[in-house]
Amino acid sequence: HSQKLDILITLNIYSIIRLYKDKDFNENVLLKEFSIDNDVIRCLILNEEYSRVIIGTSKGELKFFDIEHLKLETSIIQKEEMNKTNKINNDDPVNLIYSFDEYPLCIIFHDSNSNYFEIIPPSYYKYRTFGNFKNITKKENKEIKVKITSCEYDKKNNRLFTGDLFGTIQCYSLSKLIDNIKNLNHTENLEEDKTYLSNIEKFTIEKLFHFEACKEKIKHIS
Repeated sequence: HSQKLDILITLNIYSIIRLYKDKDFNENVLLKEFSIDNDVIRCLILNEEYSRVIIGTSKGELKFFDIEHLKLETSIIQKEEMNKTNKINNDDPVNLIYSFDEYPLCIIFHDSNSNYFEIIPPSYYKYRTFGNFKNITKKENKEIKVKITSCEYDKKNNRLFTGDLFGTIQCYSLSKLIDNIKNLNHTENLEEDKTYLSNIEKFTIEKLFHFEACKEKIKHIS
């Protein structure tokens, strides 16, 4: 629910999304009903600042719904090499989405532990995927890749906290990325943007520390 946009969004077990205009006296008005053909919606998140619903599916697609114009804008499949034969896996379910309220930016977490950053609409540089990183933790003195199950952004210190299936919390620095996102002009393609955009596309996430919070899956961080 968004008080700012006066919108109520529901997702049912059949992957049908409904958007309602939130009015007084329980008189909500259905604005839009839609589903994704031949796919299952795994997660969705609302970005109030940019009036977008961001949707992740079981086929690994990222979809953007424009609330103002009540339409789907585009679909993105984030591909990754899965083995030495360069086989591309397009069915890597989206497990979690985190959207930054202050910036046209989100992070997409996949079941395979492939995690990406994405510049989102309405930025002029929308649909740029970058910063692929893995969640690596230690189990019995061995480093293993583990799916991220929750995350939280520390705006004051520009840090990203993630929790995983094994109960480990990791902390990453996003300072360099956020500085370049702030400096990037999101309305038109200016010459001075080239440096910032190049820095963003080359961004490599920096891990600050990690610790074992519990032995079970972490479902929520706040």
